[in-house]
Amino acid sequence: MEKVIYINYMKQLGHLHFDQIQIDALVAQGYDVKLVMHQEIALQLPYPKEMYALVLPSWTDTDSTCSLTKRISYVLALHYIKRKINFSRFDHILISNLDEVTLGIYPLTKGMYMICHGNSNDFSSRIKTYFLNRLARQHNTFLVFNEEMAKPFRQNGISKTAIISHGCFSPFKVEKESRAFAFIEEFSHVVFHPSSKTAGDFVAAVYTESMNQTLKASHTLLLLRDLSVEDRKYSNIHIIHGFLSEADYQYLFVKAHIILLAYPAAFSNQVSGVSYECVANQKKMLIWHNPSLAYCKTYYEYDPFVETAGELVEKMFYLTHTSDNQMKVDARMLTTNFSRIFTNNGGCIQYKENNDV
Repeated sequence: MEKVIYINYMKQLGHLHFDQIQIDALVAQGYDVKLVMHQEIALQLPYPKEMYALVLPSWTDTDSTCSLTKRISYVLALHYIKRKINFSRFDHILISNLDEVTLGIYPLTKGMYMICHGNSNDFSSRIKTYFLNRLARQHNTFLVFNEEMAKPFRQNGISKTAIISHGCFSPFKVEKESRAFAFIEEFSHVVFHPSSKTAGDFVAAVYTESMNQTLKASHTLLLLRDLSVEDRKYSNIHIIHGFLSEADYQYLFVKAHIILLAYPAAFSNQVSGVSYECVANQKKMLIWHNPSLAYCKTYYEYDPFVETAGELVEKMFYLTHTSDNQMKVDARMLTTNFSRIFTNNGGCIQYKENNDV
């Protein structure tokens, strides 16, 4: 049985579900998996203590928003890991999240597999480009989620780039009603925008009295999160300011007839975790134009992209009056095939996952 060590040295709490998706996939595919996690993350994951090769102490992390302070904590974590772990005992070293500067300055070893979430954008920085190339020269492989994310690496001469699937978490299970959002039951249809990242042109196009009247005529509620606009108290457009508990988030997600994504232009060369939640929960989806989400087109029989408020209304009406969700994939089909990644031994991988559509 091949041994894999899975390392999250950056304490990214927002990647908690992603880590669990990949760890579960590795275990299901027959690998002997050991974990390196910060204590706060380890306490939230469902794995027994025997799976942990190392739990990072609290002095190796920080909640500071200062980039210098954060990078100092990353270096401390890397130093602690390097002192405690004998990497020769493992067949594969998998880094779940990458800060190219700190890992470039203080690499754990050679031949690592490094998952890149937003690193495709880092080639706009000469310093970050230098460290990405430095890591590439150490026989490491960069793992990205689609061809668009791979292009900046290859355009900068980094051939050891592989495409893996982001994967899906388990479907949400709503065990009780939400008191705070019980009012949504009054509407025939609910369209939910779960992300706090919102495009300004989308807000300008849909947060209007005319859109409110259109929604009112079809008994549709549009739920929008964290918009930095004054709440106009529309009857059929509800603004959710601030934090949503996980229970309320999942309640709204499950109850919604359509999930809406409207990321700003700054959201580029990334994938949306919400899009994979849609697959896991078999939810219809609509997307305000953003080229980084083009991969979502392969998941549905219809084109989920919209560019105007009128097109949004047209597709909302179509989807709310269609019982079939028209999905072409399910969560099982988007599970990462790690054996294909590891068997290639870090070479240039041009294929798409055989379970990607």
